[in-house]
Amino acid sequence: MDTQKKSGNSAKTNTDPKGPSTMAGKVAIIRACESMKPDDERICYDPYAINFLDPGTRETLFQNAGTFRYILVQIENQLPGISGALVARVRCFDEFVQQSANAGCGQIVILGAGYDTRAYRLEGLKTLRVFEVDHPDTIRVKVEKIQEIFGTLPSLVTYIAADLDEDGLDRKLTDSGYDPSCRTLFLMEGLVMYLSPESVDRVLSFIVKNSPNGSRILFDYCPEDDGTGSGAGWASVRNASAFVSQQGEPLRSCVKGSIREFLATRGFAGIRNITGADLRQDYFTGKNSGRTISELYSIATASVGTQICTVGENP
Repeated sequence: MDTQKKSGNSAKTNTDPKGPSTMAGKVAIIRACESMKPDDERICYDPYAINFLDPGTRETLFQNAGTFRYILVQIENQLPGISGALVARVRCFDEFVQQSANAGCGQIVILGAGYDTRAYRLEGLKTLRVFEVDHPDTIRVKVEKIQEIFGTLPSLVTYIAADLDEDGLDRKLTDSGYDPSCRTLFLMEGLVMYLSPESVDRVLSFIVKNSPNGSRILFDYCPEDDGTGSGAGWASVRNASAFVSQQGEPLRSCVKGSIREFLATRGFAGIRNITGADLRQDYFTGKNSGRTISELYSIATASVGTQICTVGENP
């Protein structure tokens, strides 16, 4: 039930030192376009995402009403279901994070933070210690953008430059003020599939060994494609895999078999799997009832140790 290596491990990934993550920028485009929709139509809302777009795209969105819809249509034509999956993922993560903060979570660690803006837009995080971890080049751009937006860096956010395929979390986090005795939420949005299987295991092992019972993880993942699937969902995953490889950030880890067994064998309890079908039922109603969403991308959450936290039962 291990994560499986995919081809292309020697290619540039989102931890390549040659520059910030390309995919982080493309996901920011989807968040920005979705956020420009009316309140009763958008799935997620991120008012800061547009600040991470290149100047040309940002200016076009500001000056031309409806351009965001054209961009989303282009994305949908190229990768059917992917924009729906990504905005639903953002919404699900947002709600889970807010619930965790309300339930007494003491600190949040965002691994592979990219251009995540939760520490700046979710009320529940504005009084919590937040650690944002990503490759040095991506963190550098992130810090520059946050300073441009707010004029200063939030005192409760700590930015940690780390290559998760190369650097251990132990010293990186503890030297930055991480408290291993404090109940913590670990977020890994759009990360696990880009790490090597060995790196995934190292990250999960660190969490189990360096956070108290009741701490939680939340991450999205892809199931292993054994090549036998023939439905539209599998085609969407294969198309997405080919696309991210073209961007220089190939998928490297997919979960084989049951996510519950995968996490249980690594020391986690209270495991819950949230499928694309679940996200469709929760969010794709009313004006969004006809939108497509890839149903083979899933979200998993679990607790450290035997103390099961009930946060997230209804994300």
